[in-house]
Amino acid sequence: MKKEQEDIYESLIPCFVVNKNNERIGETIGMDGERIIVKNKDVFYSVPVSKLNKKFDKLVVDAVDWKEAKILGERWRKKSFVVGKI
Repeated sequence: MKKEQEDIYESLIPCFVVNKNNERIGETIGMDGERIIVKNKDVFYSVPVSKLNKKFDKLVVDAVDWKEAKILGERWRKKSFVVGKI
């Protein structure tokens, strides 16, 4: 990943993620390639960065396949939070 791209992505974490009606979906907690990880309580979503637009201090999400986002978010959680991993 290029340095400029890393700097842009750093500005996305942490941010609240909302839908077009300004309803909170969750908060960004990490990156996975070109996807951003959004946590909502105990659920993790992996959303393509291309589906997000920054508006003030929030990220507004465009149309996303939430079923796929949840599956990919769960995969990220499992590989990122291994018991005993340092």
